[in-house]
Amino acid sequence: MKKLELIIFTGNIGCGKSTKASELAGQGYVIINGDLITSMVQGGEYGKYDPEKKPIYHAIEHAGIMTALSNNFSAVVDRTNMKVSDRARYIFMGKFHHALITSYCWGPGQPEDLKRRLEDPKGIPEKQWREVFDYMGGEYEAPTLEEGFGSIYFLSIGGGGNK
Repeated sequence: MKKLELIIFTGNIGCGKSTKASELAGQGYVIINGDLITSMVQGGEYGKYDPEKKPIYHAIEHAGIMTALSNNFSAVVDRTNMKVSDRARYIFMGKFHHALITSYCWGPGQPEDLKRRLEDPKGIPEKQWREVFDYMGGEYEAPTLEEGFGSIYFLSIGGGGNK
């Protein structure tokens, strides 16, 4: 039997997180996608984030992760998770379930990531995507084993490695 795993993504917009999540879904992982949760709460409108509803978004993520792990399904947290503090609550959930906690990290973002996002802007103005990209890149803290990860994989388009 495969060990229960919680994979936590870290990476800027357009880096390939959701593409990787789709691949992992095909392997049986439950995907918890922050953008889709926000869209669901906002009536299906992508990018219509309401900061006052952050506790609702987090509660849905929490319920999804805990339910998946409780039912012996490995899960993936598909969101930017740029800071140690962003990842800590997910690591706590993984530890609670004695799951192997893995980081897939794409780094702070590359110009080609922003370019890729702008090819499919999902109705959001370019200026707003550029601001998000710059903000997220500035928030980036590389994941470390000391956070509680069992493994860290540093990924990039067309490459990758691990720690």
